Amino acid sequence: MPEIIIFAISIAAVIKGAGWLGEASVDVAKRLGIPQLLIGATLVSVATTIPEALISFYGGMAKESGISLGTVIGSPVANLGLILGILFLFGHAKPERGYFTRTINIFIFLLALVLALGIDGSITPFGGWMLMALAVIYLTLEFMVSKSEESFVDRLESRFEKITSFLTHSDGYKDILFFILGAVILGVGAKFLVDSSVVIAHSLNIPTIIVAATVIAFGTSLPELATAIHSIVKGRLGLSIGNLAGASVLDFTMALGAGAIINPLIIPNEALFLSIGTLFIISLLSLAAVLTKISLEKIGVALIVVFVVFVLIFVSVEMTV
Repeated sequence: MPEIIIFAISIAAVIKGAGWLGEASVDVAKRLGIPQLLIGATLVSVATTIPEALISFYGGMAKESGISLGTVIGSPVANLGLILGILFLFGHAKPERGYFTRTINIFIFLLALVLALGIDGSITPFGGWMLMALAVIYLTLEFMVSKSEESFVDRLESRFEKITSFLTHSDGYKDILFFILGAVILGVGAKFLVDSSVVIAHSLNIPTIIVAATVIAFGTSLPELATAIHSIVKGRLGLSIGNLAGASVLDFTMALGAGAIINPLIIPNEALFLSIGTLFIISLLSLAAVLTKISLEKIGVALIVVFVVFVLIFVSVEMTV
């Protein structure tokens, strides 16, 4: 059917657009002297969460809560379950204790908050805007905590020199061009992805939340998976782990909020409790990697198993509702 072709092209466009936008952002950040961990915790996390946020927003605007909710649920499960599990299993390097534990603890707080917001069956536009505000607060605080220790005057002078150098460098304009192209392709691709997903789900007589929580969520997590594999090969795990933790926080603030700011986001109780419970278990396993002496390989295997079990149970439950 033509919708499958549109769906495949849309996912490719979302991934490519996010890639261009993210690469341009990171390149600019590196030239401005922003530390690697801060890039992973903020810029890369934002860039890799924009696809979920746009898909969630379009889904909410079209009153297709299944698309918004499924994407937001599935993405952090894939990030902290499958991809972080792969990093622990094959990367053999513990995450940065201070940043990682802080971010996972924030994520656990968000799980409790979303549970409270959605316990009545929906998240209102007010709740959506509150989650969006929390995303801004999180990014602001993370920037303040992670910035370098050099004096303010030295940092300001150094940053100013790098900004002027960037603006007079030919590659700077190339980054701006790719940033704009990436944003446009990402936006258009996300809109067609939502529309085609709804058509496919209805034609196959399956809930849209299943399509979103599996195919779309995994598709939008492909950049994170690629980053993780590249980090393992290059031995630069700090950027990838920072990206996964930060992106998961933004999924439950920026992306989830975007789906509820126009219309109430309907959340079935079975999906709410199953996803929150699974992500809580995943969060505890993630913390165990830095707070216990359990081997990373064992934790990695456990995370991957939890991811697989979640997908199987989630699909089974949603198909019988």
